[in-house]
Amino acid sequence: MLRSSDFSERTGAIAHDVRRQGFAARGVMLTLGAVFLAAAAGKTWDFTFTSVAIQYVLGSSMSFAIVLAVLLAILESALGWSLLLDVGRRVALWISLVALIVFSFVLVRLWLDPSAPSCGCFGAVRNAILGGDKSPLGLVRNGLMTWGLLWLLRVEYRRRR
Repeated sequence: MLRSSDFSERTGAIAHDVRRQGFAARGVMLTLGAVFLAAAAGKTWDFTFTSVAIQYVLGSSMSFAIVLAVLLAILESALGWSLLLDVGRRVALWISLVALIVFSFVLVRLWLDPSAPSCGCFGAVRNAILGGDKSPLGLVRNGLMTWGLLWLLRVEYRRRR
């Protein structure tokens, strides 16, 4: 038989766990938000690398690729600010997760083709600093970010219980 004290102990333990995880969750959200903003800023600085990668993957015209690169920078900027300011948390977490999965598939596609252009993940800024194609590094980064997002979604789910 379930006693009321058992229930209060269990809910008290969950509440304590959520509060403890709250600090770490906020740090992960700030980090993810900063990465999305950095990627958006790099693309905004020069859309060339991202546009070439989009054109290569989709086989589209350069003008269409530039429009998609601009829209991608806007999306990443919106996700970054949403995570930094903790606005629309659940929606931002889910959209970020879907975006990272799509980005990872694109990175795998570019990595498997030796003649593929650089991914343009952080625009011209990343290419100037790192040089060349760094798809494996991008996949590791996306994997860590995906893990962080999944953990945040778990914390969010437990917070709502």
